[in-house]
Amino acid sequence: MNSSIALGLAVLLLATSVCGVVRAQAGESSEDEARALFEKGQAAFEANDYETALDAWTAAYERSGRPELLFNIAQVARLLGRYLEEKQALERFVVARSTPASARRAARARLAELRQNVDEPEARALFERGQFAYHDGDYEAALELWTRAYELSGRPAILYNIAQAHGRLGQFVEEKEALEHFLEESNGHEAYRVGAERRIEAIEARIARTAVVIEGALAGAEVYVDGTYVGTLPFDGPVHVAPGRHRVTARHEGYVDANASVSVNAGEVARVELDFEEIVVVVENEPKASTMAWALWGSGGGLVVGGAVLGGLAFGKGRGAERGSPDAVQSRKMGIGADVMIGVGVATAATGLVVHFLQKKSGRAEDAPTAPLVSVSPTRDGAVLSITGGF
Repeated sequence: MNSSIALGLAVLLLATSVCGVVRAQAGESSEDEARALFEKGQAAFEANDYETALDAWTAAYERSGRPELLFNIAQVARLLGRYLEEKQALERFVVARSTPASARRAARARLAELRQNVDEPEARALFERGQFAYHDGDYEAALELWTRAYELSGRPAILYNIAQAHGRLGQFVEEKEALEHFLEESNGHEAYRVGAERRIEAIEARIARTAVVIEGALAGAEVYVDGTYVGTLPFDGPVHVAPGRHRVTARHEGYVDANASVSVNAGEVARVELDFEEIVVVVENEPKASTMAWALWGSGGGLVVGGAVLGGLAFGKGRGAERGSPDAVQSRKMGIGADVMIGVGVATAATGLVVHFLQKKSGRAEDAPTAPLVSVSPTRDGAVLSITGGF
């Protein structure tokens, strides 16, 4: 009650000082608006019109950001019975750098009263509802209610209850964190502290047993858990992991990466099977030359060789022979024959090359287009080579 009286006296002093500050630093439009709103709130406060005073001072604070106005807002909220708004305004007021030490002390005293008279009853009600939910087996509801009760009261003992709810839900990591928080904040409750320490040891031992058995048929594949390398297949035993969900990936040259996801509860050993798929590279084979192409090349080559031999003989026969003599005539005929054979051989080989390219283009080795026709017509001066057919 004394701190409430102190607040009532302080608000008027602060109101006067804030008004003076506002008047001294007026100039900008926001400051002018803040000053006008402050004066409106002050007049309403003196006339016991607290609703109007609260609205005016709140608007003035939003425009000026002056922490002194938070003190006024808290005071009028108290008079209206809006203790949560009062508490919020005072909490912001006490952390402001420009708050005078005396006003900060008065605000903290009032906050202590609010926490005892406002937060404590609500926190107690939430805690009791959490107990009913816990005994009914609704551990999620108990966890939510106890968490809210702790946020309001800040009582370390509630952390022990929160840890129990986490444990019932199988959330052992969260249970361990709540117990560690309990040990940090609680001074008394020696029996509970001993129990918390023993439970933490049991949880740590259980977490240490959490593992995944990773199996796969591809020996030598590199395995990663959540991006961290853990070894190669096959494993001699399980891979230890933290409780929770994990992604397992295996890599091996020539194979698509094998991926799998697995969830593991604390103390459990899960199993995951990795399936590998070989990377298949499709290579188009060059079509081989057909029998016809090889026959044409062989025949053409033989004709060229035979023509060359015959030409050599003709050259030897005609060397030194007189024009018109039997040797000269025979040499000339042999030379024509050599020319024809060489020409036909070259043409035949060229035809084989054409056939090969046509077959390669169509993608068939044996079922090739009809080969061009090659014909040689002897003439008085030699021979004429002609090729007909579809290309």
